[in-house]
Amino acid sequence: MKKNYFLPLLIISIACMVIAWQAATSREKCFAVNTGIDNWEIDDAVKFHYAYMPQAQFFKGDRVKYDRPDSPSFSKSCKPDITNIQLKNILDLGFPLPTKKNPQDYKFFMKFFKYPSSLDPKLTAERVISPFLLYKMRSVRKIYVYLLNRENLYVKKGYIAPKDEKFSIKNPFPPLKIPVARVRKGKTMISPQAVFDASIPFSSIYITPRDRMPDNLSDGEMARWSVKGLTGFYEELLAVYKKSFIEVEGKESDKYYYFMEISHNVRRLNSPSQFVIIKYPKKLSVFSNFRNLPMPQDPDRIFLSGLLIVNRTIYTGKLNGENIGNIVVGSDEFKKNYKEVGKDLLEVGSVVKLNK
Repeated sequence: MKKNYFLPLLIISIACMVIAWQAATSREKCFAVNTGIDNWEIDDAVKFHYAYMPQAQFFKGDRVKYDRPDSPSFSKSCKPDITNIQLKNILDLGFPLPTKKNPQDYKFFMKFFKYPSSLDPKLTAERVISPFLLYKMRSVRKIYVYLLNRENLYVKKGYIAPKDEKFSIKNPFPPLKIPVARVRKGKTMISPQAVFDASIPFSSIYITPRDRMPDNLSDGEMARWSVKGLTGFYEELLAVYKKSFIEVEGKESDKYYYFMEISHNVRRLNSPSQFVIIKYPKKLSVFSNFRNLPMPQDPDRIFLSGLLIVNRTIYTGKLNGENIGNIVVGSDEFKKNYKEVGKDLLEVGSVVKLNK
């Protein structure tokens, strides 16, 4: 009698399929995000950054002594560390920077410096933590503690120049200079801390997953895994804004949430009011082309993998409870009735660190 080999082979095939399915399921679980827990940490490999654009009007007509912070070890001598930002592109993203007549012909160069030793990091941190409501997040303490240590901070000085600008010893990137004493602005004397804090157009924090990265991931899977912490941060901050602000319509409501923070006098009919609009993307930017986005800290190994841009704009105009529901932020009618008087931006990123 011939042996029936079909049944054992079938069992083996099914077992192999089950094992493969379990392995795939287990692998997929490593990318899942539990938004109910604090699944992120600040990424110490890239630290926290304050962008800095000096305001020359502070210093005209005065003899000013400066503190000149050094650059970190990875920074290039005389040259910018970030050279791939087209001015028009970054302006289109809403970054509050000066413009030029033909912005497509210019670049926004940046160079890293250490946080000035003469300034107080606690005071600078407040301009990020309070306006963007980070203090309402569950893990605000880890943000506070991190930002209070100047060793965790970099200053990215910005410089707008023609896109073909060549930097060298003879034409070095301008140094970071912070006045060491009060300086004059018109008839007012301004402290060095106020000079610095008023010259920060945006800030950058980088988030990494709290749990350990699994072994044997491909480069693409490592990049996907690296966004887990950022996704958790995104979901929690979105929940904070939904709970704290009024959601209104915007010109691009298909792509962004628009949240309004209003002052108390808005209840007075047609009273001049100041209010804040937070523009928050409905989807994180996740970069499959991460290899084209190297980070200056280690451009051969560390790459930008995800990004959240939070725009915060202050407006003035006549506002009352009756017309809030009719507002469409960014529309021609909105621009006619409300004037922009201030702007700030927070970028929250993630990076992938590839194996050497």
